[in-house]
Amino acid sequence: MKKDKNTETARPRRAAGFPVVLALLAVLVSGLVAGCVGGEEETKGGIEETALEIYEPDGASSAENGEMSASLDAAEPVSHVQLVPGYGLVEAGQPAVYVPETQPEPLKTEGVTAWLLGAFYQDGALGAQVLILDDSAAGTEADGEESPFLARVAQQRESSEEGEGFYIEETGQFYPFQTISTGKQYGSRENGGGILTVRGIYRGERFLTEDGLTGELRVRGFEEGFPLRLVPAGEPQMFDGGKGEFLAEGETREQELYLRCYGIWKDGGGVSPMELTLDPSAGSLEALTALNVGADGDKGPSGLLAGSTPNYWKGALPEGAETSASGEWFVTLETARVTTGERVESVSIPVPEDETLGEGITVETELARITLKNVEKRQEPYLYGTADGKELSRPALDMDVELEAKEESFRLMWFYGIREGADEIDWQRTYDTSEVLLFPSGGKAGEPLTRMTACYEEGGTEAVLDLTGFVYEWDCGLRLPVTME
Repeated sequence: MKKDKNTETARPRRAAGFPVVLALLAVLVSGLVAGCVGGEEETKGGIEETALEIYEPDGASSAENGEMSASLDAAEPVSHVQLVPGYGLVEAGQPAVYVPETQPEPLKTEGVTAWLLGAFYQDGALGAQVLILDDSAAGTEADGEESPFLARVAQQRESSEEGEGFYIEETGQFYPFQTISTGKQYGSRENGGGILTVRGIYRGERFLTEDGLTGELRVRGFEEGFPLRLVPAGEPQMFDGGKGEFLAEGETREQELYLRCYGIWKDGGGVSPMELTLDPSAGSLEALTALNVGADGDKGPSGLLAGSTPNYWKGALPEGAETSASGEWFVTLETARVTTGERVESVSIPVPEDETLGEGITVETELARITLKNVEKRQEPYLYGTADGKELSRPALDMDVELEAKEESFRLMWFYGIREGADEIDWQRTYDTSEVLLFPSGGKAGEPLTRMTACYEEGGTEAVLDLTGFVYEWDCGLRLPVTME
C-alpha cells in the first residue's frame, strides 16, 4: 500500500464521483430525515437471518439468464490494497475489484432522484448501493409511505417487471440481484419526502473482458439506469499515522466542507474515524458533523478490511476561507474507534462450587490488561439464542470486569469470547451466537464494559474460551492531509 508520512506531499487517489455523493449528504443533514431505518430484503432461496423483512425476487437465478463469458479470469489475487469507493478498502491478496470509471449523473423521474453511492465487480459478484430522494408526494395529499413512487415500485414488483440489477453489454444479458436490502424513512404529510437505500448483489460465474465491463445498473421505479464502465480499482495512497493509516478526501460547497475518511489498523483490523476538526489553518477548530451512510458488508466485495467502510462529515467554513480545490487542506482526527483483530487463546475461568470466586483472572492484549473477578455461578441457565422456535440455554457464570490501559491514549471498550479454537465470527453475514461463550452484560452504551457472563458445558468445571472482538477508543490527534475535488 502506498503511504507517506509527509503531510505536504501525501496525495491520496481520488474516488470517482465524490461531489455527487456529497451533494446527497447535504440533503441528509438538511433535516428531511435522520437516517434510513427499517426496510425489507428480497433473496433467492428463502429466509436469511436478518432483521429486515424478506421477499423473493423473480428471475434471480443465473441459470435463467444464460451462460456468462469467462474470457478473463478475475480471480487472480491482487498484491496491494484496493480502494472501493462507498464500500471501503479490500485487503491485499484478494481477487481484483472493478469500480466505476466515472460517477454517472443522478437518475430523475417525477420528483424522485437516485444517486449511485458505489458499484463493483469481483470474481463473479456484481454489487451496487443507491440512495434515493423521494419527493413525489410533494403537493399531494399522500402521507409518507403513500408516495406515488413507492406505489409505482410496488406495482412493478407485483407485475414481475424487471427489477434491480446489471445489464452487461459484453454478454448481452441482464443479471438481477439475488439479494436486495432496502431501507426507508419518510416524513409527515407536511414534510412527505423520504430517503431510501437500495443495496444488492448478484453472485455467479466469473466473467470479464480485458477492457473491464460496460453496461447499465437498473433500479426499479426509473425508466433509465446508471450507465457504467467498470475498471480496476486503484491502490490508495494512505497517510501514515503510526499505528493506523488514513485516506481523506473532500469538497467545498458554498462555505461548507464535506469530507469522506477511510482508516485501517496496521496490524490487521480497522480504524473508524469518530471526531474530526478543521485544521487551524482553515481558521476554525469547530468539530465537523458526522453523517452516517454505511455499506452493507454482506453485499460488498470480499476481503473488506474490518472498520474500513468510509465515514462522512460536514462542517461550515469560516468567513474568507480558501475554497478552491488547489488549496492546502488538513483536518485533525481527534478520536477513532479501533478494531484490532487480536485474539487471546485458551482463557480458563473456573466454576466456583458455591461461593463467589474473588480471585481475579488476568489476561493481556497489546493495549490493555483485563481482569475477570468476583465470578459467581448463575442460579438459572443463560438464554443465548433460539433454534426452530426453541430457546437455547447453557449454565453460566457472572463476573465483574476491570480494564486497565497500557497506553494512555487507548481505552478498551468492548470484547467477547468464543469457543476455544472456533473460527472468528463475521457479524456482517451472520447473527449466530452458538459459538459465543462470553457475553457483555453490564455497562452503558459508549462506556467500557463492567460486567460479563460466561457459558460452560453442563457438568463442567471451567469455561474455556478465546477472547476476541477487541474494540478501543483512540485519542489520536492526527493531522491528516485532504485531497480536494
